[in-house]
Amino acid sequence: MNLDFRSKERISDIFFKRLNKGVENNPGCTLIEETDNKKTRESIMKKQKIAVVGCGKMGKIYINNMINHLGMNPHDDIIIYDIDQAKSAKISADFAVSVANNMAEVAKKEVAIVATNTPSHVRVIRELAANGVKHVLCEKPLGLNHKEVQCLKDLETEVFTAFLINFSPALKKVVKIMEENQLVLLEGSAIWIKNRLGDNRPTAGDLEDEVVHPVQAMRMLAGINTNVTSTEVATQLTYLDYVNRAVQARACARDPSFPQSVNASSNILVKMQVFDAWKNQDFIIPVTVRSSYVGAKQVRMVEGVLGYSIKTGVMPVPVYAFHIDFDMAGEDVLTLTRLDGNRSEEVRFKSNKILLEIQAFLNHINNKGTDPRLTGLDDAVASVAFTDAAIKSFDNGGEWVVTA
Repeated sequence: MNLDFRSKERISDIFFKRLNKGVENNPGCTLIEETDNKKTRESIMKKQKIAVVGCGKMGKIYINNMINHLGMNPHDDIIIYDIDQAKSAKISADFAVSVANNMAEVAKKEVAIVATNTPSHVRVIRELAANGVKHVLCEKPLGLNHKEVQCLKDLETEVFTAFLINFSPALKKVVKIMEENQLVLLEGSAIWIKNRLGDNRPTAGDLEDEVVHPVQAMRMLAGINTNVTSTEVATQLTYLDYVNRAVQARACARDPSFPQSVNASSNILVKMQVFDAWKNQDFIIPVTVRSSYVGAKQVRMVEGVLGYSIKTGVMPVPVYAFHIDFDMAGEDVLTLTRLDGNRSEEVRFKSNKILLEIQAFLNHINNKGTDPRLTGLDDAVASVAFTDAAIKSFDNGGEWVVTA
């Protein structure tokens, strides 16, 4: 369909007809991404054997999804390992999964999920690769600095990083609308806040653990119908006393690379330079990100302005604003507003993003196609480079820094 300003039917009406046809007139659409579970169990799994390294909160979530949603046999199909034997014993008692005594036993599986703390990711992946593991899905972020994660490119093991936000059906809907109608992101903003006071888990900090979510979403959207050629970042961080110091110290004792002093909140300005192939010129996408571990309530939100038609010969014209609230009582809520009359449509999506990600990972391993929402090694390394640049900016008084 040729979308043109001279068309008798407004382009915004065309978009909303598509949105309504795909969601509002189909009562089952909000659950459609989860209806292929049976197919996954029967034709994709092929009795895949998986090791889970790390038995904390995320490790438990992975195991629960694989057993209770993908129908994996806990004893035969899953083996777990954690340096804290009490954690692995508890998970084994809860789910009847097999427990490995060391990493060599873990590596008997060709596939592994790494759900350990962030500073240990690179070390664990390298150890798994050295013992013959061929495919790894690692929790985000891949590591704490760009230099250490770069070394993973030398491995023969295939590494993906778990960015759950990629698997939001609300975000997928925005991407689909952009791709089908040649829209580009003109500007964006995000707020990502939770209250971590009283949380007894160790953390690498707000910048490393939380900011990566909205930044990954914005990087994805900025690359739709354009090519991101460079990214600059200016940052202010706070270092409030919010962590359990004893827990943080124990984590550092087990792994000296684990930081004892971590940031509590992050305020980030981003400039993404993109190349408009149709006009053969660059333009800047400004993005703001506010993230914190010391907020009054949990907020997970991204929003932006989409521009119409990069073929028109003029600068992109604002057409739509979108707003996504993630994880609202198990739903992702998309609000799409037509800017020529402030007409809004709200669509709610039920989803299990971690299940969708596991399915995509296993589909890829079993040659069932590669979901573009899977974050490969290059993108994961670029995400860590962004964090490095943000820290450098803060250390230099908030000046603009180009990411590697």
